[in-house]
Amino acid sequence: MFTNIRLSEIGKENNLLFDETFYPDPSVYSMRYSKGVVTIFENKNALPRAYLVSNLIRVKNLEEACSILWDSTGSFYPHKEALVETDEAPALEEGEGSCEVIDYQPNKITIETNSESNKFLVLSETYYPGWRAYVDGKAEKIYKTNGVLRGIFIPKGKHFVEFVYKPLSFKFGAMISLITFVGLVIGLIRTCKRSR
Repeated sequence: MFTNIRLSEIGKENNLLFDETFYPDPSVYSMRYSKGVVTIFENKNALPRAYLVSNLIRVKNLEEACSILWDSTGSFYPHKEALVETDEAPALEEGEGSCEVIDYQPNKITIETNSESNKFLVLSETYYPGWRAYVDGKAEKIYKTNGVLRGIFIPKGKHFVEFVYKPLSFKFGAMISLITFVGLVIGLIRTCKRSR
């Protein structure tokens, strides 16, 4: 009945908006604000912006991921597992682990992780080309996770993870601008020499 609520637990927000006819389960949602026809509930099960999981479910595409996310049997547990579009995957193990977002900027997110076993880090941010991931300065592949989010493999131990937005279009634009600038300078120099 409340499939959209289950999916909302995967996102980065823990506040939900509903109209006055909706009364969610108080063990999961607590009312934070109510005025007129607007009521805001806090989702007590909302996942943090970044978290570690020990189990992966491999999916081929967004359609397959959505079929698992929207499955009414509730067999997917986003706080323990992740849906990842990949054919390769190192072994993950059960064990304690933690992660904390230590710096959040529009083009750079820094996370500190610490785990006693290999884990998979899920970042509740939209998967989008141009983002790069680095674990202790070493480039790592970003995987499309839970249909629309980002995720990377994290080895055991303590690590600093950076997600940095570096689109190729920016590099191409900078090169074209530089070439144009150099061309204008050369043209201006030639024009000045001819006028003498």
